[in-house]
Amino acid sequence: MARAARTVGSRPRASTQDEHSRAARSIPVGRPTARARPAYATTIEDSVYVRRDRRGGGIGRALLEELVRLASDHGFHTVIARISGTNEPSIRLHRSCGFELVGIEREVGRKHRQWLDVVELQRML
Repeated sequence: MARAARTVGSRPRASTQDEHSRAARSIPVGRPTARARPAYATTIEDSVYVRRDRRGGGIGRALLEELVRLASDHGFHTVIARISGTNEPSIRLHRSCGFELVGIEREVGRKHRQWLDVVELQRML
């Protein structure tokens, strides 16, 4: 699995490719946190999404590791992950990549008539 990066504006972008050289996913390294003030400019949130038919093959790990590397290389200080509390695979992936639990936001979202918690994880760079 190859990894590539390019810069889009001031935010680098990461993508992975499979053995057939098709991009599996291309995503920005991060987005500013919900706190859009200059004091938080060195903090970003990550988003890693992998198609269902591509899960379990290491694509998510490759993307997350590349995003963390690029964020560090571009001078960011910390990365935040906000994940639905029911998304255990994503929580495990982030934990295995050095993210630590920093909080749980209780019942802040709804999906399929169910309240959802959001787990907040952080990795200092």
